[in-house]
Amino acid sequence: MKGWILRSMWGGFVGGLSLFAMSLGPAWVFDPNSNEVILWEHADYKGVSIRYSVGTEVSNLTNEKTGGMNWNDKVSSLKVGANVRLITWEHKDYKGKCVGFLGSNAGGHTDGKYPRLSDWNFNDKMSSLKVYDKDNSDAGCP
Repeated sequence: MKGWILRSMWGGFVGGLSLFAMSLGPAWVFDPNSNEVILWEHADYKGVSIRYSVGTEVSNLTNEKTGGMNWNDKVSSLKVGANVRLITWEHKDYKGKCVGFLGSNAGGHTDGKYPRLSDWNFNDKMSSLKVYDKDNSDAGCP
């Protein structure tokens, strides 16, 4: 089914039971709005995904859970909203190699889509992140 993806969504806990739902829909439904990013566990926007909005700072992706999975060293593709700069680090607490990803309105030559982080030598290496507005002067790798 070309143009469709199977998306996993985390529903939370009810009465001590974890809820996990799958939905089938067109791939374009899973684009971020202009002020958020979406991370996927597999290349080409496949598998479980998680969304973050501008202003989010995650010092340790081990603490982020979706579908019973923590996100440390699990991100293989991502999409960045038009007005976003995503700054990521290889280690927790914003340490190690730093890689920035831009949305389409954030400058550079990008459409905000990064289907294979292996192209950036950053597949399954992300451990912390900050989601900035594109105009934030602090948004960059140190």
